[in-house]
Formats: sequence, structure tokens, C-alpha cells
Amino acid sequence: DALLVIGPQQVLSDRALYQIDQFVMRGGSAAFFVTNTRPDLRTLRTERVNSGLDPLLGSWGFRMNRDVVLDRVQNGAMRLPVRSGDVTASREINYPLILKSTDLSQTSVLTAGIDSLLVPFAASIDLAEPLPEGVLATVLARSSPASGSLATLRQLDPGQFEKVLEGERRGPFNL
Repeated sequence: DALLVIGPQQVLSDRALYQIDQFVMRGGSAAFFVTNTRPDLRTLRTERVNSGLDPLLGSWGFRMNRDVVLDRVQNGAMRLPVRSGDVTASREINYPLILKSTDLSQTSVLTAGIDSLLVPFAASIDLAEPLPEGVLATVLARSSPASGSLATLRQLDPGQFEKVLEGERRGPFNL
């Protein structure tokens, strides 16, 4: 009855995209949990991820932006390597790239009754106004008004997020 597309890390085949499209066009419900950014915790850098879903989602009135949403106030924790002299240890810290969304849809079975949802390395999404005929969209989660969005993020160093960065757009954002 429902299709969940969760975290694809490579371009989906034309066949897979066709099957997703046909499922939805025949009335199936689908939820997409995708990102444009994958962390590399060994180098503390980011890598771009392309699922190939952009044209398909665009035909339904969705645009996944090529950004990364961060929140300095509402966020989750992440274990990161911390270097002190010659010793590197892992330490859990509050991390702005793991959003804690409390603005959740209460009309969807996926998020109804949930108080908060952690969304790591999220991209913002925009919906077409109006949506294409026959398309019904429900945004499941939004970031807080304190959140920001960066078009480019190369480093994962949490110290860089202490202040609003140049070019950072202000939230809230659809996730």
C-alpha cells in the first residue's frame, strides 16, 4: 500500500524510477527520505549524493534543493573524533546538521503522535504552487525558525557552525 524510499546512495536505474512512477501513478502512496549530502567521518568532509530522483519528483511538483539545513538550537547529538595533542578520541556533541524537528504533520500515519524526529544531513524541499493536477502532498517535517540553510558545505567541523555563516538562508524549511 505504501512505498518508502529511504536514503538512496547512488543513482537509481531508469527501471527503478519507472517502477516508482508507475506505483504512484496507479494511486500508491510514497514517502521519500533522501539527502544530497553524505558525511565522511574519517575525513570530516562531505560527499555529494545523487539519487537521480530529481526529475521524477519535479514532475510531481517537488524540488529537493541542493542545500544542507542546520539548526544550532534544535538538534541531536553525534559522535565525532576530537583530537587533543597526539590522541584522538570519540566524543558525543550536539550537532547542528542533525536537525530535531518538532513541527511534524499530525495528519500522516508516518508522523502522527510523534513528538520529534531527528533528520540528519537534511536538504530542504519546495512544493510547486499549485501542485500538478491529481497530486496531493503532505510535508511531514519542518525545521525550526532558528534553522539555516547552506548551499555549500565541505567541512563537518562543528566549530564552524557557532555563528551564522555567510550566504546562510534563514528557516523554517520543509524537510
